[in-house]
Amino acid sequence: MYWTYHSITPTEEEYLQTVDSKTTALFRMASRLLQGQATMNRCMDIEGFLTLFGRYIQIRKDYQNLESSKNTKNQGFCSDFDGGKYSLPLIHASKHGSPEINAILQQRKRTESLTTDLKIVLLSELKAKGSLAYTLQVLQNLERAIKDELQSLESEAEIKNWLLWRILQQMSLDNHIG
Repeated sequence: MYWTYHSITPTEEEYLQTVDSKTTALFRMASRLLQGQATMNRCMDIEGFLTLFGRYIQIRKDYQNLESSKNTKNQGFCSDFDGGKYSLPLIHASKHGSPEINAILQQRKRTESLTTDLKIVLLSELKAKGSLAYTLQVLQNLERAIKDELQSLESEAEIKNWLLWRILQQMSLDNHIG
């Protein structure tokens, strides 16, 4: 909210810190509750996995808000733009300097929402700056890192976690972007 109110674009590091303290924190809390009741692997350190997973969930949600027709049907076209939310694609594009993006963000601050035409212009700017492609690459890297971390945890626990593999398979962007 601070960034939106003051029209300050956060750095990627600041964005990830916010994701870690918001989305990832929920996973950590649930994990601690489950570990408290666990009969096996109670002291296993899964913080790295949870951090990667939380980041993936949030960035994927932000990406799909811009790229998914299903999301458009359910929530509206690029609805995150109306809330003034700074997502990874927007941060990436802003970092590469764009007067159009800054002007649109200032407009959103005054009107508290954007017209469909302005959303189309903003989305076009994100595409032109390579911000959606960059975000997709970040997601693919996170997906690989999550799978590597899960394999490491399974090796340590000496058991395969089929449920998590199924969840990852269902969430994979390979299944949703084509």
